Amino acid sequence: MTFFPFFAIIIPMKHLPEIFKFIDVIGQLKYTMRFGDIESDRKDSSAAHSWRLAVLCMILGPEVPDLDILRAVKIALVHDIPELLAGEEPFGEVLFDKSKISDKHLREADAARVIFAHLPEALCKEMLELYNDYSSAGTREAKFVKICDKLEAAYTTMNDVGLKKVGYGPPLHSKQCFGMMPEMDEAIRFVNQELKKAHDAESQEWFDEYNLPLGSGQGES
Repeated sequence: MTFFPFFAIIIPMKHLPEIFKFIDVIGQLKYTMRFGDIESDRKDSSAAHSWRLAVLCMILGPEVPDLDILRAVKIALVHDIPELLAGEEPFGEVLFDKSKISDKHLREADAARVIFAHLPEALCKEMLELYNDYSSAGTREAKFVKICDKLEAAYTTMNDVGLKKVGYGPPLHSKQCFGMMPEMDEAIRFVNQELKKAHDAESQEWFDEYNLPLGSGQGES
């Protein structure tokens, strides 16, 4: 059996105290609530979201050619760790206010540097590289994770929070990550169809702009 190390570097055992402290700290992500400004009986956390996203990347990854699935899963697990310090923005503000989006990205970048600095230097560099890759969508893996992230968020918001409490369609500002990967069109179509069904079931009007764009550039049928 071939062994593939999860991280690209070997960490000496002398760094175990730092590593376990870091693991304890990131456990606090389970208390970082997503969409905290929306009243719902089913609350979601950044930790639960990251776990679901990593599993989704693991399952869908084999459908995408030339994708390093291990790297994608690592990016998924790391991408929201900065929210420990930066926090989760109110859903409505991030949805419509571009200045809020920009401010959120700056605060999370600062938080990433602070949090990962507590790790051994080599591991800190790798964690930052994974986070920065996600932020810039610089690699094929980062693009894939961004698309999965938005699909998971849209689908979970629909089921956990409910459309009536959200009051609008999928996060429109998130559309910038779509159109990157035609191989994900089937998954995008599925989520679009499920969102439309949910709107219909709650007698809410569905607008074409709610559709998450397909990577092929084709419109929805």
